[in-house]
Amino acid sequence: MIYRDEMLPLLVSACPSFLENWEEHKREYRDEENYLPYIAIGEFSHHLVELYKSKKTKEFPAVFTEIERFHIEGEAYVKEAATIGCLEGLQNVAENRGLDANVFLQYLGPESTRCWKELNKFWNGEIGQTSETVDK
Repeated sequence: MIYRDEMLPLLVSACPSFLENWEEHKREYRDEENYLPYIAIGEFSHHLVELYKSKKTKEFPAVFTEIERFHIEGEAYVKEAATIGCLEGLQNVAENRGLDANVFLQYLGPESTRCWKELNKFWNGEIGQTSETVDK
């Protein structure tokens, strides 16, 4: 089982280029009871888009392996954060930066791909919530 407080350390381990941003985030939120994972995951999404745009995707296989593990092995909070924080964040950041978010599909595992498609169906008004299943 992967727990909430393990998410960011696992992502940083998979993506060492994010370490400086992660350390800054912890300093900025040091007085908070929790380190606010969704904010950090949002920063991580920005980082991944910048890496892609700079053609620095060497860390992507390890990153998306962790995101897949979050979907499969995570507690409920981790599974939700993997979808709403990681994947939806990545979709939004990519689109806002003029990048077709679907370029990231090639890196996703099967469960992450299912969740990605579910997010798209939700935003297209095809389903009422992202916990509904999509064609597998």
